[in-house]
Amino acid sequence: MERLKELRKALGLTQAALADHLNVSQQTVARWERGEAEPNFAMLRDIATLMGTSVDDLLEYSVGRAKIPSQHWNPQDENIDGFWGHIGLLLPGKAKSQWYPITENECGRVSRLLSERHSSSGWLLLSTLNNKILIVNPDLMQRIRFLDDAADQPDDGDWELSLDGYQGWGAEIYRGIGEFFWDEEEFESKNSLAMKKIIGDLVEEHELDEKTAFELLEHTKVYLNNGSLISFKVDRSDAYQLAIEADCATPSTVRLENAYSGELNYFAPMHVALVEVPLTEYLEAAREMMEELES
Repeated sequence: MERLKELRKALGLTQAALADHLNVSQQTVARWERGEAEPNFAMLRDIATLMGTSVDDLLEYSVGRAKIPSQHWNPQDENIDGFWGHIGLLLPGKAKSQWYPITENECGRVSRLLSERHSSSGWLLLSTLNNKILIVNPDLMQRIRFLDDAADQPDDGDWELSLDGYQGWGAEIYRGIGEFFWDEEEFESKNSLAMKKIIGDLVEEHELDEKTAFELLEHTKVYLNNGSLISFKVDRSDAYQLAIEADCATPSTVRLENAYSGELNYFAPMHVALVEVPLTEYLEAAREMMEELES
């Protein structure tokens, strides 16, 4: 955590303020920043949530100084890719767009790809701040629009967000919600009292139950050109492979295995408008792939 000082300053926090947020001493924060000590996993989660990012991003930044995506709007630091606003996708057969929060870099990258894109020249892959990887077929979108958070909301009535659709909740909160419902031991060991309260409050506020959490955290959603939606838990390696293929070119087929039943589903790419994959599932598949390559 030797880079913590840079990230703290980027968010305008003093050591004392950060310590107060984390309920530790200023001396403890100073030791972390000097590399003399490391926070435990529960504390890493608290730090990541405060920074609006994930433990993975914090640790990768400490090693390679990769730019960190964050829910914070307009952070004054080139090392943090902050919340910019929303991308709206108007799907086939729908009257209203689906809106997703995105970072400044993601907005610039996707809008540039769209402006340079030739007809039928491939799909788009983008990540959102509300735990989604979006695999988009632009040719089947009725409309794609970008809305800066500093701008007024659309005046055409096309503005309806999902329960986590404004800035998202942060990767560690999504993971914590999964532990809350399905792994009590992990929930108790990996989360501080403060994080447990945040998660408990979200569950209560949004009346989350196991079914809702499952759809939020586990289900991949396939939106077709006839306006229909197919939603199920996809084998995460299939979802990951599809994302990699779509990032390079239009996939030759969309193959997704049901992780529970083993049923294989094939979709013709010309009929698929959008595939929405939980980001936590995608990242877990990427981790498994790296471990397999290293073994």
